[in-house]
Order: sequence, then C-alpha cells, then structure tokens
Amino acid sequence: MMLVERAHAHVIDNAIESARTGHPTVLVIEGVAGTGKSTLMTHICGRARGYLSRTAEGDDGEHGSPFQTLESWGVTVARGSNGASPTSFVVAQQLRELVDDLGTSGPVLLQLDDLQWADPESVQALTWLLERVAGDRLLVVVGTRPLAPRDHDAWQRFIASSNTVHTLALNGLSNDLATELIQGVHPGVSNDVAHYLWEHTGGNPLYLTSLLRGHDLPELSRMRVLPAPAEFARTLSARVERLSDAAVRLLRAAAVLGQSWMALPEVALVAHVATPTDAAAELAAHELLLQRATNPGLSVRLPHALIRAAVYQYIPLPERRQLHLWAAEVVDDESAALEHRLAAAEQFDDVLADELERFARARHAHREHRVAAQHYRWSSRVTSNSLLRNRRWLDGLFESVLAGDIALAQDELAENPHSRDHVRRALVTGAIEVFASNWRSALQNFAPVANEETDSLTRYRLEVLTGWSQLGSGGETQDVVRALSIATSQGQQDGSLEGFVSFTLGMIGGRTGSTTALAETFASLPKIASATPIELTYLLAWRGMIFLRRGFHEEAIADLTEVDRRIQDGFPDISDGRFMASLAAALLSSGQVPLADAKMRVALDSARNTNNPLLQTLAAWVPIALGDMERANEHLLNATEWLRRMPWPEAFETLLVAQVMQLHLSEDHGARARLLGDHRRMFGPRTLDPEGSMNPFWILHAAMACVWSNELESAAGLLAQIQHDALTPEWIHAGERWVNGLIAEARGNDSHALALFDEADTNWPDPGHLYLAHMHFDRVRVAERLGEQHAATTSRAIARDIYEKAGALGYLARLGESEEASTAQASLTMLSDRERDVVALLATGHSYVQIARDLYISRSTVGFHLSNIYAKTGTSNRHELIDLVRT
Repeated sequence: MMLVERAHAHVIDNAIESARTGHPTVLVIEGVAGTGKSTLMTHICGRARGYLSRTAEGDDGEHGSPFQTLESWGVTVARGSNGASPTSFVVAQQLRELVDDLGTSGPVLLQLDDLQWADPESVQALTWLLERVAGDRLLVVVGTRPLAPRDHDAWQRFIASSNTVHTLALNGLSNDLATELIQGVHPGVSNDVAHYLWEHTGGNPLYLTSLLRGHDLPELSRMRVLPAPAEFARTLSARVERLSDAAVRLLRAAAVLGQSWMALPEVALVAHVATPTDAAAELAAHELLLQRATNPGLSVRLPHALIRAAVYQYIPLPERRQLHLWAAEVVDDESAALEHRLAAAEQFDDVLADELERFARARHAHREHRVAAQHYRWSSRVTSNSLLRNRRWLDGLFESVLAGDIALAQDELAENPHSRDHVRRALVTGAIEVFASNWRSALQNFAPVANEETDSLTRYRLEVLTGWSQLGSGGETQDVVRALSIATSQGQQDGSLEGFVSFTLGMIGGRTGSTTALAETFASLPKIASATPIELTYLLAWRGMIFLRRGFHEEAIADLTEVDRRIQDGFPDISDGRFMASLAAALLSSGQVPLADAKMRVALDSARNTNNPLLQTLAAWVPIALGDMERANEHLLNATEWLRRMPWPEAFETLLVAQVMQLHLSEDHGARARLLGDHRRMFGPRTLDPEGSMNPFWILHAAMACVWSNELESAAGLLAQIQHDALTPEWIHAGERWVNGLIAEARGNDSHALALFDEADTNWPDPGHLYLAHMHFDRVRVAERLGEQHAATTSRAIARDIYEKAGALGYLARLGESEEASTAQASLTMLSDRERDVVALLATGHSYVQIARDLYISRSTVGFHLSNIYAKTGTSNRHELIDLVRT
C-alpha cells in the first residue's frame, strides 16, 4: 500500500501532465534514509502511464566508474581508444540522443535513485541536459538524501535556480497516514497507540514498518518504552531470528554481496544453500528480499540500504569474514573480488596490497581514475610498511584529482596534514591547483621539492605539470622547456598527462620555432585533417590554433572542426573549451559571424574555468562583430585582470587583436591613441616585442595600433617583417598594403593611401573576406576627403555586402545605411541567443540532427526553438526562414 500526502500527489500529477505536454520537468524526492523515497519513485512510475521509462541507481561504493549511472539508463558512452572518458558536456549529448530516440514513441521518464551516490560525471551530464532542454516531453525523477554543500554542486545550483524543478521533501509520514499504515498491519490498534508509534518513529515509514513487523499488537500496547531508532538493527535482527536457517544464510550472503541485483545461484553459492528458492520466497514474504525474473533464472536484492546495513551489522565477525572469502571466490568482477578479500583481512596483508596496487595501475592506464583511486587507498590500508602505505595513499589522491574529485582530495589532505613522502604530497597539492587553473599556486607547491629524490614516474608527473603551470602563468619559455626536458629524461610516461605534454610542446614550438620549423611540423601531419591518426589529435588541434594565429582561417576551421568532431565522439578535451573557442574565432574571421557566435557560446558553456585569459580574449571577438560592446568589454576586462597577474604571451596576442577589432569598429580616436600606452603601463615593454616569432595576423593589428598612437616607424617596421615570413597567407600580404595605406593617411598623404588601398583590393584573394570589408570602410573615409565620391560609394557598397553576408551586425550598424538590411534583421533581433544559434546553423545547411549535435541540445529542443522562431519571424518553414536571413 502506497501512502502519499495530498499536496505531494497534486505536485506529482501536475508534473506528469506538464512533461507530457512538452514542458520538461524535474521532480526531486529528498529525504533521509528510510523516509520512502524509493517507494514514492516507484509509485510515480506507476502513475506516469504512457511514459517510456529508464531507471538507474547511484552506487553506494566510492569506486564507481565515470558515467556508469548513465550507462544504466542505456547511454552508450564513446570512450577513446586508450580508455579515456569524454567530458560530461559531450556525454550529455549522448544522453540527449537517448531521450530523442525514446521520445519518438512517447513521453520519456528518467528515474535516478540515490543520486547522492551517483558518479559525478553522470550527474554533471544530467545537469547539462536539463539546463539546455526545451520542448521535450521529458520527466526526470530523482531521489536523494540531503546533499552536503560541495556534493554535486552544479546539480545543486541548477535545482535551486530552475523553475522546472519541484522538490518533495519527505520528512516522514503525517499522523493520519502513519495511522492508516499502522492499522493496515494491525487493524485493531487504537488511535492513541498509533499516535505514540508515529511520534516515536518520527513518521519514518521504514522504521515504523520494522517495528510493526517485529512486534505483535499486545506487545506494542504493553511497552512503556518503545525501541529507539538506534535500535532499528536490533529490531530487524529479532525478526531475522524467526527465519529458517537457510533463509538467514541467504539473507546474510546477500548483505555481504551488496545492494544491487544479483543472480540467486550466486548468492546461494556464497551462502552455501543448496536449494535457495524456498529460502528466497520466505525472505520475500517477510519483506526482506526483492525478487525479479530474469532470463535465465531469478535475481534478488535487499529492499533498502538500511536493511542491508542492519543485517550486515549483526553478522558475527567470523561468519562475516568467511562470507567475504567465499564471495571473493564466486564473483566474476576482479575489483569486487579484491574488495571482498579486503573486507576479510584481519591484519596487514602485503600480498593483497600489491594486488590492489597492480589493479589500480591497470585502471589508471585505462583512464578509470576514480576506480584507481579507491584501489590505491585500499592497498594503503593493508600495507605494513608505513612509508609505502603513505605513498599509496598519496597516489590514490593523485588519481582522485585526475578524476575531478578535487574536494575529496582536499578533505583527505586536510585530515592528514603530514606526509613522509614530501614530493608526492607536493604533486597532489600542486595538481589540485593546476586543475583549478591556479598556475602560480601550483608552482609554489612544486618548487620546494624540485631537487628532492623520488621515483621516475612521480618526477615525470611533477615536471610535466610544472611545465604546464609555467606556460599558463606566463613563465619564461626556457623554464617550460627545462621542465619538459627533465620529464622526458625519466624514461617513464603517463598517458593521462599526454594532452598536457602535447599541448605544451605545441605552444612552445609556436613561440620558439622558425617558420621553416613550423612548416616542417605542419607537413608531418596529413594535409586533410580527417586523415590524422587519432593519437595525433592534440597535435592537430595545435596546428589549427597556429593556423588561426597566423591568419590561415580556412585551414584552422578544417583542423579544429575535425578536432571538435572527435571530441563529440568521445576524445578527451584537455583544452577546457579553448579548442572550440579557437574554431569560433576562425569562423568569425572567415566571415561566418552567427555560426561563430553559436560555437563560442557552446565553448563558454562547456568550460570548467571560463576565466582562462585565452578563452576570454577569443570570446570577445564575436560580440565585437555583433556590436555587443557590453558583452565584449566584460570578456576583455576579465582577461586583462588575469593577464596582469599571469602574463601569458598567446593571450596577449589575442587581447591586442580583440582591442584593435573593437576600436576599429568604434572609431574612438582618443581610446585608439591611448591603446599602446595603456598596454605598456599594464604589461610592460614587451607589448610590441612578443616572445618568439611574430604571427602575421597579430602584426597586422599591432601595426594598426601603432598608427593610432602615431608610432609610424614602428608600424612600418612590423609590416616589413611580414614580407620575409614564408608562412603567411595571401590575404595578409594584401592587408599589409591596407595598413601601409593607413600609415600614408596618418602622414597626410591621402592620395598615396588611396592607391595602397586600391592595391590591397586588387590583390585580396577572397572577395568576401571580412577584413576586405574593414579595408573598404577605411577607403570610404579617405575617398570622401579626396572628393572621390564614386570610389567612396563603391567601397561602402562592397563593405555592406560583405558585412550582410557575414551577419556582422555591429559593422553594418557602423555603416549607418541599408534600410532594407535593418528591416530584414529586425525580426531576427527578437530571437533569444539559443534561437539565433539555431538559425545560424540552419542557414549553413545543417539538418536537425546536426544542429542538435553542434549546439549540444536534443532534436526535440531544436524543433521547439524552430517553432518559436517561425512565430517570431512570421515564417512558416525553414526555406522562408533562410530566405529572410539571406535578404
């Protein structure tokens, strides 16, 4: 019998109907153990008629693999060839695809019980699904105990802020419902006794039921003092004593084996019960065991974690140890077998400790860092040598950091402030700072142990992360190179840090390598990005980013699009959004502004640390082109504050480029004149003298900044370097003539300036290039001063045509013309950010499936947004909408 509070029933029914009509809804059932969360979830599933449901449970162990909860729902998680897991942001899309597939047959119900025990990656992916869903017939029901402040923090922020979430707090049954339950078991009980029982148990249905099953009515009526809640296990033990011997042995074996569903023959083998069917039926009749038919045979499990804990607690220690040893021989899973042997250990066991460590290393090699962490900890517990015990514990903490369980590692370090292995402890504390992008703090942890002896693998890890931190904090390139050199000399490698090594080497190569060396490195990769071997994906990403920095935007798009596709397919993204942000910047520069806006938004959404200066400076490029200076200034301010503390050369480049883009659009002559002076005051004299070879794309912008500051010789000197750079795209050579024209204009020679602009126009290889439009905008100004009205009108028309096709609304507004363009765009300006993203991809020929994949939303959400877009724009189909966009 299911007893539901009337107010709760109303919320449940409304949620079911709301989700059924295309309003995604979340029900959170929260309560302490035994308050009936699981039972209520089962009740909700029964009421949700017509829904296609998937059910999963959190694992009460601490060693769950990433995404195992989602895999219980049927999500297929694509992992790398080396076993590495993709990010939660990517797996959220695989979850959306499951919802889409199920949704073709009806509304979808996803149930997750014991969220507090679910792996963090699954919960994060679920959070991202719910944050980006709209229009789906989706009901998500979650059961959870109250969460600590740092547990699943993104989930907690979501449920606290979303109006699609309804929380049902289970604080125990009301007096009326408790009386109904009590009288259902003992029909003759008086209201006074029922009230006494309700008060005593706090309305906890599990404890209340246990009392009712453990004592008859006369006994309950006579008791002056009822058993306290702490006596739950003792009460349950008294019930167990009334069972047959076979039933007791089967129950205890099930408690030892765990909380999940188990094959009955397996439980019977551990229990040494030859004919378990009758014993299982006896336990089921006493509500101590659940049964379900499987193919083949029967599976069983205990009804509740509290029941399992109570049964386990009262197994005599010798019997419990023997059951664990038998279980270790029966279970197929190696990890479970090791865990049972650990539970049976009565003293230090170095043989077992070594086996646990070997298993941890194997899981590390497969990138199952949370599993590895738990097994290192277990190994530490049964290691007799105190120094080795400490090392294994610290190795486990390092695995926790790699798994993203930062809070757990921090808490354990705080509880154990002293370690005999100083180098390993410094590695762990520094790694925590690295993963938070606090690179200077990381270096402060690494520096004191730089010369201490340690094993080669620990030294390798330490030096790789030192090099990465030097790179991120703006350290000298020679210090980065030295750290990586020490790492590679160890004769050891750690595949989990492969991305750090590849990316650092690439960035250093970009700083120190000659154009010839860069060209040779480029040639070592296939010209066609998709032909690049999977193990060279990070090198491909680096090539794409170098292409961007040097102005080869189409080549950058090709490389980074392939990297993006591989990340979507499960390849680990160590860039924290920077690869996708670089793709967005390349799309912008090639004249695909709305598509760049969509990609940049996804990059920022997916990043764990959005304060990264390279990400922030790239993120400013798109709103500048759209004329959204408030958003651009926010990104630039964040980047500037960061770079004052940690001068990262690559971010300096993109910052100056963004500021020149912004000032070229705004025509604020005072701000233009101050730009270089402000840079020098904030960042020192290296503003125009970056480390390593100068990138032509940056040179073009830096030279323009020099013109605005009246540093004309410096501008000419910078442009001269482009002529001798063998790895420069043709459009930048044309752009060099443009900026030389600006120098001529600054010297008062408008005729020469116009001639140079004409040369640039003649030599520009792409007639639709965004920077060609920028040049023509400047040409308008000079031509009008010279009285060349036809030239000015022609340039204005060319610039307008390019800006319109690019969707560069900010530049269009600067022209101040084209009533037709502003009218066509008016209805589009009413769209939300997500709706504009859908339009941008639709206009490039993307299908619903491709749009969903690229924007990390479901196909149903794409349809929902399109319905709203049609209504807002007065169109009725995608063809009319695309015609409007292209008007």
